[in-house]
Amino acid sequence: MKIWTSTGFLTFLLWLNLAAAEDLFKSYFLSCDGKIVSIHAEDLDADGMKDLALFYIDKDKNHRKFALYFQLENGFPEYPNQVFTLPVDLALLDFGDISESPGLELIYFGRGGIFYHTLSDSGYASAPQKFKDISSIFMYPDNSKIQLWNFVTDLNSDGRADIFIPQFSGTTILLGQKNFARWQENKLDLRPQSRQFSYYNPRFSVGAKAGAVYSAPYLLRKDFNADNHDDIIAIYKDSLKTYLQQTDGSFSHRADHSIPLAHGDIWNGAKIMRTHLDDQNERQFFMRLLDIDGDSLLDIVSASISTKNSLINPETKTSLFLGKKTAQGTYFFAENPDFIIKPNGTQMVIDIFDFNNDGRQDFLIPTIKIGVTSIIKMLLTRSVDFEAQLFLMQAKNGFTLEAQQKIDITVRFSFRGGAASPIYEIADFNNDGYKDILTSADEEKLLLYWGDRKHVINPKSKGTYRIVLPQDGTLVQATDLNADNRADVIIQYEDNKLKWMGKSNGLHVLLRNEFSGDQK
Repeated sequence: MKIWTSTGFLTFLLWLNLAAAEDLFKSYFLSCDGKIVSIHAEDLDADGMKDLALFYIDKDKNHRKFALYFQLENGFPEYPNQVFTLPVDLALLDFGDISESPGLELIYFGRGGIFYHTLSDSGYASAPQKFKDISSIFMYPDNSKIQLWNFVTDLNSDGRADIFIPQFSGTTILLGQKNFARWQENKLDLRPQSRQFSYYNPRFSVGAKAGAVYSAPYLLRKDFNADNHDDIIAIYKDSLKTYLQQTDGSFSHRADHSIPLAHGDIWNGAKIMRTHLDDQNERQFFMRLLDIDGDSLLDIVSASISTKNSLINPETKTSLFLGKKTAQGTYFFAENPDFIIKPNGTQMVIDIFDFNNDGRQDFLIPTIKIGVTSIIKMLLTRSVDFEAQLFLMQAKNGFTLEAQQKIDITVRFSFRGGAASPIYEIADFNNDGYKDILTSADEEKLLLYWGDRKHVINPKSKGTYRIVLPQDGTLVQATDLNADNRADVIIQYEDNKLKWMGKSNGLHVLLRNEFSGDQK
């Protein structure tokens, strides 16, 4: 019988930890010929696993393309199953099920109507088919850009795709029926928002110019009136309009509710809240509309950034306006916030999830403190200190002034120029029902802070995985790709990052391994 020495036992434990770290994910490299400008993950061939479409612009031929990668049982291929050239007249695209052909069609607004390409085992057919002659605000393409928008989706939860078409005079929804040959037209007075401009200076201008920019408002599909049916909510800068779902699955022609808003500009969806050197005032943003306190009424989350006192260390806060309803059934929001969350430091991201599974939404806000000392440390150590602060909503008291939990995160950067930010994703990576934090220690190591029932998020329990990472952490996203209820990771890179390492252009996909090595 072999006797284990203390040194041998420690070596064995170290080997177990390293094995567990490397087993967190299985890595796949997807090679792509061009600079990736957009990534779309969706189950296109109806096999239960999400496939990937990497969109890029072929500058040599001035063509817009995407590389298609079908996910198989053993992961993703290195080279695409198909490289598809997008139509010249494509203005806006989506994927959806609008015909009897298998899988999802590629659907787009083109010149004079809506068109689609069918899917086969080898990829999408090159020849488009016309779906319908109809006008929209998406009239002309911009061949220097590729725009995706979720306009083909099941709006009324009947199991069939519907098509949302913004027009200059209102909106048309094509409601899917049992037979793909029939579509019910549903007209809404939901109009686009517009911005006009004109200028002419006889001293400096070539000539007079005028124009208008039309765009759909921010749209949400949520149950507004607590009848267990999703409604359509249009959010403009000055008002919120709701179009309630009717018993037949259609939506009201006119807005059922129009609620005034005064919460500043609507946040455009950028992940990180950045300040600019020319900021000299306070800016307010409408951030989110969701049910915070679990009363089935939607609430408003707004955020403000003030550089009145300091450009380097701006003051930030998050305000919550709870939705209310009068005895007569009128919905409204109070002028003053019901709760204010003011973290210690400048907030960078606002994540809203039910972290402790109590039916109420909580806030996890990473912050940074910038001063002379921290700047010197940053330059000397090439590292930045962040603090993720967790604010849990209490049943009676709402939110406390101090965060219930703080997690210190230090990230090292190469500072080669360009945007630098940590990887910061919130998802369930081990299917235990609790959110975890994915972040980075440097540009070569991922960190996972595990969530659990006792700690909510355990600051001492970490998983690690080594792989080349981008300097800009917003290029990394977490999503469940293979339907195992464990989040996976897509890693995109800056220009020439992979070339600098001697690799071809592309991205990495990390599929979460099923194993019992999750550290708790």
